[in-house]
Amino acid sequence: MIKIHRLLPVTLGILAITIATPVNAQTPVPNLQDLVDARGSSGETELENRGYEFIRTEKSEDSAYSYWIESETGKCVTVRTQNGRYQSLVYAPSPNCDTTNTSEFNTETFKTVCGVIVDGQNYRYLCEVSEQYNANNRVKTILRYPDIELQLTWKSGNQVTIDTTGASSIDATYSTSEGETDIITSDKTYFYISNKDMAAWEVQHFKP
Repeated sequence: MIKIHRLLPVTLGILAITIATPVNAQTPVPNLQDLVDARGSSGETELENRGYEFIRTEKSEDSAYSYWIESETGKCVTVRTQNGRYQSLVYAPSPNCDTTNTSEFNTETFKTVCGVIVDGQNYRYLCEVSEQYNANNRVKTILRYPDIELQLTWKSGNQVTIDTTGASSIDATYSTSEGETDIITSDKTYFYISNKDMAAWEVQHFKP
């Protein structure tokens, strides 16, 4: 397990460098940027008029994330709404728009501390995580770093698949201990506080 109190905070610029390979930052949807700061109700109507299909919405403490499919390309789009207005419209990993058996899932979203270890260097950030459960089994997780979103699909045998926009899927292993989940790839380790109560404490005492 990676002890969270040993991690060193860094700037967001380093996050982009360390995570850029093999995953890329989220890409804004070019023909939707005029909707940034639009009211949510009028924005939804405009999205439908432009051929986007609504899939679902998830709510966190201060934001809502709605997922749409772009009809022309089949790509998944995430729209973040805060204070009733659109804040960002970006492409997202396709599993985010998966509608298979969504009625059987329960989703829990909360603020947390996450990070990455590259070449022995530890970096941590304030993040948001959405955990999707089927009964008591964790099925999928959306881990939102400050400028990137990871889609984690949990499998048996401590296996997990990492998806992100603009990159191929990555197979990794994971372990969960003392409220922290570590995702180990060939060249780096991602981690986040997965226990909700512990995450609240870490967020409250986070010092960048």
